[in-house]
Parts: sequence; structure tokens; C-alpha cells
Amino acid sequence: MRTVLILLLGVLLGAVVGAAGMALLGSGRPSIVAAATRGDAPGGAVSTSSVAEPAQVDAAIAAARVERGSSSADVPSELAEGVGDLLRRAPTREVPRGDRSIRGTVTGPSGLPLAGVLVRVTRLGSAVRGAPEVDRSDLPPPPLTLEEKLRRTIADHYAAGGEICSATTGADGCYAFEQLRDGRYEVVAWSAGMRFTSDGESNRQVRPDAVVDWSGRTMGRLPIEVQLPDGSSAPHARIAIRRRGSNEEVASQGWLAAQRSLVLEPGDWELRAILGHPESGPAWPDYLVSSWGKASLQAGVDPAPLSLTLASQSCVRGTVKLASGSKPKQAVVRGKRLEPGESADPERLRKNDGSGAATQNAWVSDGEFNFLDVPQGRWLLVVQRDWSSPVLAHALVDVGAGTTRQEFVIAELDRASCIEVTVLAPDGGRVPNASLQWHVARGINMDSDDCAVEARAPGVWWLPLESARGLGFEPLEPWPADARVYLAASTSEHGTTSAEVFSTTRTLELKFGPPATLEVRVPGYVDGEYKERVHVAINKSGQGAASIGQWAGGVPTAEEGLVRLGPVEAGTYRLSMWINGQRRRGWSQVEASSIELTLAPGENLATLPIPALYALSLRMPEGSDGGLQLEATTKSVNRGLWAQIDTSSVPPLATFDAVPAGDYRCVWSGGNKAGLMYLSVPNCGSLLDWSPQPVNALRVTIADGGGELVALGFAEGDLVTAIDGKQIESQVDLQVLWTLARAQRKLAITLLRDGNEMNLEVDGKRLMNHGKLGGQFEPATR
Repeated sequence: MRTVLILLLGVLLGAVVGAAGMALLGSGRPSIVAAATRGDAPGGAVSTSSVAEPAQVDAAIAAARVERGSSSADVPSELAEGVGDLLRRAPTREVPRGDRSIRGTVTGPSGLPLAGVLVRVTRLGSAVRGAPEVDRSDLPPPPLTLEEKLRRTIADHYAAGGEICSATTGADGCYAFEQLRDGRYEVVAWSAGMRFTSDGESNRQVRPDAVVDWSGRTMGRLPIEVQLPDGSSAPHARIAIRRRGSNEEVASQGWLAAQRSLVLEPGDWELRAILGHPESGPAWPDYLVSSWGKASLQAGVDPAPLSLTLASQSCVRGTVKLASGSKPKQAVVRGKRLEPGESADPERLRKNDGSGAATQNAWVSDGEFNFLDVPQGRWLLVVQRDWSSPVLAHALVDVGAGTTRQEFVIAELDRASCIEVTVLAPDGGRVPNASLQWHVARGINMDSDDCAVEARAPGVWWLPLESARGLGFEPLEPWPADARVYLAASTSEHGTTSAEVFSTTRTLELKFGPPATLEVRVPGYVDGEYKERVHVAINKSGQGAASIGQWAGGVPTAEEGLVRLGPVEAGTYRLSMWINGQRRRGWSQVEASSIELTLAPGENLATLPIPALYALSLRMPEGSDGGLQLEATTKSVNRGLWAQIDTSSVPPLATFDAVPAGDYRCVWSGGNKAGLMYLSVPNCGSLLDWSPQPVNALRVTIADGGGELVALGFAEGDLVTAIDGKQIESQVDLQVLWTLARAQRKLAITLLRDGNEMNLEVDGKRLMNHGKLGGQFEPATR
């Protein structure tokens, strides 16, 4: 009786409680939902593509899932009866009329018009937005009463629902809905034994005066018997479906013992029954799955019943609790099946990436975790707050043929090893929702990683340092002298703000500055040749925390050529325009122009026209293939373009599209004429022959004076001419020698500096870490 009341209350609140809105709200506001049936067809459920009667099964399956967990609370019978009484007395009103229409045609499998098809159109609304909630950090938020929850549910239901009209197609297969109001609509079609899909125009979010045509396919019914392991009939199950010969499931349907047939298209199918899946249900004490069964459906032929027998599956299902008895806000469980004779080492499993076939990883959700379909054997399980944090608990379990259960109890989070972060809006109020991220600067490199956080109060989080896996060092020990660590907070309303943190930091306040937005006008975009290829972005100017996370980008509108960026914190930014290559690949994107600007709080305006852009084609030697890289020679200009050699043209051509004016270096690594060319656009012309200089050196460029290159004795502009006494004569020599050399401890480097030859002896392995080089080596000609 208790479960029945719960389900009754859920149905009343979720599906029909809106009809009782006038009685509860007491405002006299008329209903905005009214059914106007145009034609003789009865109402039905709403679905993208459907046949008759599927909703009842899925509803029962959903009800079975509701029975799990904490949904067994007592519900007073007079409450459910009272809601039902209000439903019967709910007032209605006439359907509002408009001057818009939606029409279309329904055809059958042969392409001919189909008569007698029920079509329903439903006007969609949007959820009601209540009064803004005021954050009072000094007081707990007041709990909502049941009456207040019902009021919100009813208001949302009325706003999200809408007019519902039905019609039946005639002999010509046509339908039409007239006198519709403006808005967004969903259109759905049904007929017994058929499934319909909309052609071209989507059947969701339909605007009035649209034409939505439908194509129907004949469906068949497959009788299915599902049995439990003991041979008795299962009360319900979920049926996974895939085409025969394919390993990919294409559908999943609910099944009830009282309604044993599934609706499928004609064809060859494989099906299996599932019971007790922790996410998709239906609820059951154990996880049961049947073998795949085969079935064939033919139009007009009744198929033989398919029998599926459920069997217990090897799985681990468990819980994780805090010592206080509450559920952890965040935790992960890792598992590994141990080989015969293998020792149980929790620390080794913690450091494992979890990618092996015999490993399992799972987030703990609402205090529960599940490892499904795991091989039987001896398993080691460990619990962590995050993937890189210390092991909090571990256990050895023997996984057999059925369900193995394991309970873990872990300690509360230690405040002494956390940073308590408070995020404030520009007016000083707490920001209840923010994304937090670590940023670590080492030399010229800045790495970032998401934070593991635990919400403690609105706008207050604990960041356990044990989980700061993105820092690149042990966060609970003294930090390296060359590392500067920052913490950034981001929201869609305020942009990003950040502050530096130290190994001793345990309390931090992040306060957003005044937000700014920028509207950029792009002259020449609307009617120009680069439409849909322009991207505009802003990046915060500055170093360290000043530049962290301050980025926004977008594409101009097709009608006005305007881009709206932000909000970001007010300050100095670099506004840049990028042009996508014709392939629209990220690596073919080139920075066409940029300017520096200062954004004041509030709205800002800027103009960034599309500069002159040029096409450049290179005639390549016969038999050439591969690609060429075009790079700006000016270090402050961020330009790199890629062109694939067209081997079908005679001679082969490599074409760069949308090249801004400037000085460039073109590098080709393939063929016997590999090398590099220096050219100036547009002075070089639009078509020229590939006439490279040989690649017989490496040019050193320095970006960070504190990097490995400077520490090893290299200087800006050095030309490396030989490695271990072997002269660099070609691109091939360069690649082979450099790959071998960096694996050596002692490496003899011959270089030219200001025209003078000199030698360096360096540790080749120190050149392996690109992130610490503080510069780079580029192919060059001496």
C-alpha cells in the first residue's frame, strides 16, 4: 500500500497535478493548457517516432526503478486523495486561437499517401522563472514547504505545457492545423503497426507555417518470454536490441509480463533481457542478464515467441560511507583482478592508470559504486577521494558467479590539508556556483587542471591538496622554487578571476572584478568571401595570474557581422581575428590581425575589419606528396598554415589559402628536394616554383632565459651545424642525428654564433623535455 501511494503521488505531481493549479494557486489564473481535438482520433503519448502502446511499458519500468533507494517514505493517504479531488474540480478554459498553421503529408512504406494516421501538435512553453534568490551567507536557506513545491511544480507544468491539437489524415495523406498561436511546437504521428519519422524538417521545436512530412514503416510484434534463473517468469525486464551480425545495440525497450510483445521493424535481430541494472533498471536485488537470442520478423508473418532466460552476472556492488555515517560528496573506487600469486598492493593500484583489461574504475554516486560484468577471481578494491589522492580504504574480495557486495567506511576530509576557497561577486556576495581550476607556471609554460572540490556552503569549497594531481609535484611537500601556482574561478556571469597560492595557503578569497562585455563589428564579413570562416577572440594581456583563463571567442552573425564576447573581467586584452582554412580544421587556422584594447566595466564596442588576404600556390617537383608548412618569421606573429600537395595536378601544386601579408618561411620535409624557402606575401606573387634552400642546420630561438637551452649554453640565433662530429647535410640527416643524439648523456654540439664556430658539450637527455627548454630548435640554412 505504501508503494502504491508513492507511485500515485508521483504520477499526480508529474503528469496531472497541473490541472489542479487553479485550486492550489488560488489566483483565478486560467489554464494555458487545453485539448482541442480536430478529428475523431483519441489522444496519445508524445514521442519522436513511435507506435501505439509503448508508453505503458516504459512507465512501469520507471516505476520499478522508483522503488529503489529512499523512495519508501510514508505518504499520508489523505494527501494523495486530496490531490485527486483537486484534479476533478480543476477549472478549464477555451483554447486560444491564432492565425498560424502547420501542415504536412504522411506516406507509407510504398511512398503512397496514408490515411487514418493520428497527428498531434503540442505548443511548447518554457519553465517559469520565479523571483531571484538572495544569498544570505550568514543564514541558512529556508526549506521549501510541500505547498511551495507544489506551487512551483504546477506553475512550471502550465508554462512548459501548451495547446494540444489532434487530427487524422484523409485519403490524400494530408493533415493541417489552423488557427495556431505563434510559438514553438512538437509534431508527432501514430498509427497501429507503423512507426513514423519526420522527413527533412525536425518534428521538435517546429515554428508555425512549417511543413512537416512523415514517412511510415511497417512494424511487427515479437512475443517474448523472460524467465528468472529458477525458471519462474520475470515480472519485468529491459530488452536490449541489436541487428544480427552487429555488436552495437540500436535500441532498448521495456518489457512486462502482462504485455509480452515488443514492436520491431521487419528484419533479423538479436535481443537479450536485463534485470537489476543499477542505472537503467528495472530494480532487482541481483544483476541478471540473458544470452543473446535470435529472432526474424517478416511483414505479414507472425514470428515464433522468443524465450530469454536470465542468469546471474559477476559484478561488484558496494557502498562508501564517511565515518559519521553520511555519504561522501566525492570519492572514486578502483579495482583490479589479481593474477595467481600476485600480491595485493593498494599503492601500486593507486598509481596505475586503470587502463588494463582486468581493472575497473568508478565514481561513487550517492554513496554507491558498481563494477558490472567483471571476470571472476580475487579482486583488490581501493577507495580514493580523487584519481591521484591517497588510498583511504582497501579490501580483498572474491568475485564469484553472482553479485559480490562490499562496504567501505572512510575518514572525514581533513581541514588541515585543504585550501578553503570563498568566491565572491563584485558586490561582495557569495557566488554559489563556480568552476575552480589549478594553473602552474614553470618558466614560459603554464599548465592547468580541474580541481577536486567539496562544497561546504554556498560559495565556499574545500580543495584537498592530496588531489591536486595537475601540479606536477607532491603538493603536501615543499613546492619547487621554479613553480608558481595559481587558483582560478570562472562563471558565465563574471568571467574568470585568479590569485596565487603557496604551499602554506589554507584559506583563500577569490573576488571577481567588475565584468565587461565586448561587441566586435567585422566590416566586410556579411557579403565577403570568408563568411563562416572568421573567428574572433580576446585574451587577457599580462603575465602570471593576470592572463589566466581570461579568454572569450565567437563567430560573427551572418546578418550583421557582429560578435558579442564576454563577460570577462575589465582590463587590457588582445583582440584577434582568425581565419579557418577551407578544410575548416583547427590546425589550418591563421591569425589574420590583432589589436590591443582596454575593456571598461559594462559594454564596450570595437571594430576589426578583415584584412587583405592572399592565395599562394607552389609548383612542386614531379612525384611530390605530403604537406608544406608556412610560418611567419616574426616571432610575435602567431601564423602557421598547412597545405597538402595536390598530386592529381600536373605539375603537383601546394596551395595556401587566406594568407595575410608578411614575411614567411615555407618548410617541406618530403622528397629529394626537401628544404625551406623564404618569401614575402604579396611580393612573391601568387604562383611560384619550389626552389628551396637546403636544410643543413638548426636555428636556436630563446623564449625564456631561465630554460634549459640557456642553462646549457645556447644563445638566440645559434646555428647547430654538427652533432657528435657528424655534419648536417640534409633534412634526413637532421631528423636521424637529432633523434639519436637526444638519447645520449654526453652530446657534442658544433654551432655557429655570430659567424664564429664553437663547441658545446651538453647532456642530451636534458633536451628531451620540451616544456623546460625555454625555446626551440628550427630547421634552417647556414
